[in-house]
Amino acid sequence: MLTESIERKAKTESTLGQVTRLQEVAETIRDNALAAARSRLLARQQDADLADLLQIPTFLHSFKYGLAEGVTNVIVANDGNVQAIYLFEESTNPDSETEDVLAPDMTVHLLLLVDSNSAALDAFVESLDRSLTELVGDLPSPLLAKRTSLLNVIPVTQQQVDNRQGYGALLSSIFARPVKLWARKE
Repeated sequence: MLTESIERKAKTESTLGQVTRLQEVAETIRDNALAAARSRLLARQQDADLADLLQIPTFLHSFKYGLAEGVTNVIVANDGNVQAIYLFEESTNPDSETEDVLAPDMTVHLLLLVDSNSAALDAFVESLDRSLTELVGDLPSPLLAKRTSLLNVIPVTQQQVDNRQGYGALLSSIFARPVKLWARKE
């Protein structure tokens, strides 16, 4: 009985430790993305209030790209099954004149080229998404506060890419080619 109680307590502490580490990782991703987006601004804008910056579409775009880079680094560090990661936009606005009027889509859409689909990867991404969405939702922006999810991570296999099936077809698209963020060296 005592051994079972100790094992349960150890599992609980281990799970809590993992959750705390994941929250810390998500906080680091958010903070690094904000710092990178701020650094891309003109010098006179860099000291502006965050609430004001989060209303500027170019700042939001840079912030989103920083989030994508951070999530990419974390996924790569935690799953050897991933061969490459691409950033894509699910819907692109062809009318650039209205870009300032339309609210930017803050969902980070990533395609993961994987050896095979994995429940562990799905669970990890889901947990990271929950932590990151909560932290980003705390920022002073109504656009970010109402979000229930921030990440749209889609694993595709080489077979899907070769057969141009589903999202795998995007990797050979001429019109909407995704941006390669990372690839495993062969």
